[in-house]
Amino acid sequence: MIKKILLKVSHIGNLVLAWFNFWMFFAMRPCWSGISKTLRYEDSYSSLLYNLPIIIWILLFLIAVSNSILFLLNRKKDKNLYSYIYNGVNIVFLIAVIVIINLGAIDYMDYIWPNFFKYVGLSAALLIVIFFIFIYPKTNLHKVKAFKWSLLGIIFALVGANLVNFTFNDISTGAVVYAVENEYQIVFSSRTEARAWVEIDDVRYFDNYAGSNRSYTKIHKVTIPMDILDEAKEYEIHVQKITYRGPFGGYFGRDISEKYTFKPVETSDGLNYYSLADIHMAGKAAIKAASYMEDKELLVLAGDIVSMMDTYADANLVNEYAHEMTKGNIPVVYARGNHEIKGKYAEEFHNFVGSKDESFYYSFTLDNLYGVVLDIGEDHDDDYWEYYDTAYYEEYRENQISFLQEEAKKDLSKYDYRLAVCHIPVVFINNRRNHEEQKIKLTEELNKMNIDMMISGHQHDLFIFEPGFDYKLENGRYVWNPNISSSNPYKGKITEHNFINVLVSKRGYTQVDSGKLTNMKSQIGLGIRVDFKNNQQTLVYNTSDGEKVNIESPFNYAKDYGTDIVFKLK
Repeated sequence: MIKKILLKVSHIGNLVLAWFNFWMFFAMRPCWSGISKTLRYEDSYSSLLYNLPIIIWILLFLIAVSNSILFLLNRKKDKNLYSYIYNGVNIVFLIAVIVIINLGAIDYMDYIWPNFFKYVGLSAALLIVIFFIFIYPKTNLHKVKAFKWSLLGIIFALVGANLVNFTFNDISTGAVVYAVENEYQIVFSSRTEARAWVEIDDVRYFDNYAGSNRSYTKIHKVTIPMDILDEAKEYEIHVQKITYRGPFGGYFGRDISEKYTFKPVETSDGLNYYSLADIHMAGKAAIKAASYMEDKELLVLAGDIVSMMDTYADANLVNEYAHEMTKGNIPVVYARGNHEIKGKYAEEFHNFVGSKDESFYYSFTLDNLYGVVLDIGEDHDDDYWEYYDTAYYEEYRENQISFLQEEAKKDLSKYDYRLAVCHIPVVFINNRRNHEEQKIKLTEELNKMNIDMMISGHQHDLFIFEPGFDYKLENGRYVWNPNISSSNPYKGKITEHNFINVLVSKRGYTQVDSGKLTNMKSQIGLGIRVDFKNNQQTLVYNTSDGEKVNIESPFNYAKDYGTDIVFKLK
């Protein structure tokens, strides 16, 4: 009896595991190119390695289907024999899935799990359809009138709700106030498609296009002149569903609103701001890290806040995190990361965050703070195989050089502080020498602008590039600090810069922690306090536990900056 129960459990577990592997691997498709890359596709450009993830997925499908057929077989002898074989195969693939997650797919789990459960839901729906077509007619249920009438009622209710556009609306993501040039772009979202506006001192500012309210969107961006909100110091966001928008009339739902207070940046008594990058959907850890700087006046998000833009929810995660960190009470500056270029919603992402004319480079001013945001785009050249002929960033980067040339002509000496933000560090040219010429030109223009601080990410490290630092070479390679890296991997180039460029893109608890599973609970952020009276700024990296992080220079066996890092202003 016990043996039969164990065999039955084994058969069911085998079936579940087979379909789990199939759907989980399919949900992991953003990582498929990474699998090919890990298997050294770039060494041979073998079509087999490129298509291997698809082949594996097809194989997993065949295994899952055969497991299902086996489960339905009545020949117990064959069923038990093949069950043992499939059990071993399924466990091997499960281990492979776990290894892939540990090697890097962990960054995508906030994307992978929702899609996995979506596919499981689709499978359940398919099973229900199969049940009603093949099994239901053979059961006694088809004779039960109450069951039939209940089904009919559910169908009519769903059809009726769809016909009258019936939904429950509310504000699903609270306000985020992005600073772009001399305006604030207030972004928030509604549960269903709706029109939206922001009210300040009884004046309404709508989310419009060409003079008309946008009403078929869940994401709302309302532009407000900075001086108006700075003076009012409070605002109210509104969403209102338009149930029917016809040619000669319409029907409105209720007006739903939320009030916010707002604290504009005031540099008269200093400046406190906080920065994060490369969160990659680890929102809880990042939000917790940012919470330890309670008096921050500005939030700087330096890119790769999410891992890809495949769905509306992915794109809106940036706002969810930013709102939790600021509660809509202080300005946010956003720089796009290379991962926020990937996926279906990448081309609509300018509607979700601060942007200028659908681009992600711009300047901004907040009191006596001047800032400039740059966007390198992808981290490889446009012809890189992972972009499959969809990347054309050369002209985009060249336009930013022209943009910076114009910015450099401005009188920036009148500002107390000059901040630059770019996800991919401009001063750090990698082994592949990607964008070398353009990075050098961008650095040259930034050198003319007396930049006090540049914030970057991308490298998944905590580096400080200090002007005038002696970067020693051995055999054409930069010498690494052995406390940071035991190898000597870097044969790139550091541009001639006269400004400090810091990187804040690390998970873990120390500067040298790996980004694997054991360190996923902590995101390291950077708080900067600017003291204009003493002409200095103090940098403190902290973990999600609020602990300070000791920082050393990555190069030259040298310079321990400590935990409270002080630099003079220009």
